[in-house]
Amino acid sequence: MLLVALVSTVVTEEKSLRATVDRSTALQMAESGLEYMRWYLAHNPQDYNGWQNVSKDGDGKYVFTEDYVDPITAEVTGELEYVVTPEEFCGLTSSASVLVTATSFADGQSYAIEQVHAKDTAANYAYIYNDDVAAGSDRLIRGRYHSNSEVEMNGKNDSVVSSSQTDGVYGNPVNPLARTDLWQDEVGTIDFNALSLDLSAVRDAADTYNGSPAGDDLNDRLFETSQSCYNYSCWGGWWYGWQTCQSCSGGEAFEVELVSDGDTDNASIKVWELSDLTEISRSNVSNENEKYCGPGSSVDFSDYDDSDHVIENIPTCDDGRSSYLGEFALDNSCPVAFFDGDVFLHGTADSKLLIASGDLDSVEDTNVYLFNTINYASTDGSDGLTVVSEGDIKIPYSVPDDMGVRGIFIAQSGRYGRDNYTGSRFGARDFLQTVGTIVSNEGGGTQWVSSGGSFVSGFRDRENYYDRSLARRPPPLTPTVTENYSYVEWRDEQN
Repeated sequence: MLLVALVSTVVTEEKSLRATVDRSTALQMAESGLEYMRWYLAHNPQDYNGWQNVSKDGDGKYVFTEDYVDPITAEVTGELEYVVTPEEFCGLTSSASVLVTATSFADGQSYAIEQVHAKDTAANYAYIYNDDVAAGSDRLIRGRYHSNSEVEMNGKNDSVVSSSQTDGVYGNPVNPLARTDLWQDEVGTIDFNALSLDLSAVRDAADTYNGSPAGDDLNDRLFETSQSCYNYSCWGGWWYGWQTCQSCSGGEAFEVELVSDGDTDNASIKVWELSDLTEISRSNVSNENEKYCGPGSSVDFSDYDDSDHVIENIPTCDDGRSSYLGEFALDNSCPVAFFDGDVFLHGTADSKLLIASGDLDSVEDTNVYLFNTINYASTDGSDGLTVVSEGDIKIPYSVPDDMGVRGIFIAQSGRYGRDNYTGSRFGARDFLQTVGTIVSNEGGGTQWVSSGGSFVSGFRDRENYYDRSLARRPPPLTPTVTENYSYVEWRDEQN
């Protein structure tokens, strides 16, 4: 009996050891499959069907298998199954993130591992410029700061400041904690053509939102102004003679409020169409006008307190110039809204979404105006906002003295900034805090100083932080800055 028990124990332990070895082999096979897939995606970034030319299934996945060949014996010892799921929104494939699952089968054992492969997106930066730019001595910048041109850095940075030019980063920071050791020259150029979204594709996606037919204005998320114009002959004086003039009526822009309604699965926005907006002409900024939507004249926001730096809100446009269009949910499979006109944006987002503005039928670019505080209901990475403007993204004339904005703001052909309102009622503001990313094709700024260096307009103090919580999982369709994948998450799917 003792011998039988001993033999039984040995056999049991041998089976357990063999199962452990087989399981370890299956794990190594799955890991080798993932490593090969990472290499393959690095060399074939958009080839999600691997090397077997399979089609995408109904769930948006590419599924294919191959034999596993032992690298030592050159014998087939098992099988690998790949499931590749690129991120998709609105029927558009976002190349920013790909989920790869590799499952190995060998000697009666199987093992599954998931990896998320991701590219660097704009969300990994605090600033990206395509032009010369200067950061003032008041600036506190936390996050990567890059320009394809020159950077004059006089503020405090705690991350890499880079330029694509020789001797492209220079300056004289007054803050002793400024990290000049993190200045880098002659780094790779960020391709702004690749960084720009295809606004035509985004517009089409909004027009066919949730399967609605193109042109179905009741159910889509494409907002077009009701403005109509006609041309007529007009006398321009003896110098110019008869000219062609234009007269327009109807709505010309939109106010968009990000709504925090407790539905954290879907974003929501309220939309107003605006008409008869005031034009501000400024003699100190040549050839430039700005439309704005600000508080009524009965409210005075010109006073400020330099000591509090408490983020504020001001009343929104409510002076009879707006027509309320309604509240619109943005399904998380396509959280996109497109506006054929200028946008005045504010509010609190409680999910992830993309707001885009562009008039693709006009030679004039549209602009986005951040005319009030923009926030997230949660700052744990579950909420996020990407704003894409065909032209500029501006902080306009009448804004809070202490203002905060969260988001990834992309001025595709224009600039991000605030114009110089020297000597005007709302010219001097107190504090601006930006959490997220600014992408600007042209140089811009939010503070203006005199020739002697004295503050005259814009925001006296400014802080900029890149949003670490969105770096790995940015809002939908946020553009990428590199073609190379790296894995950012690894999950063992075995129980």
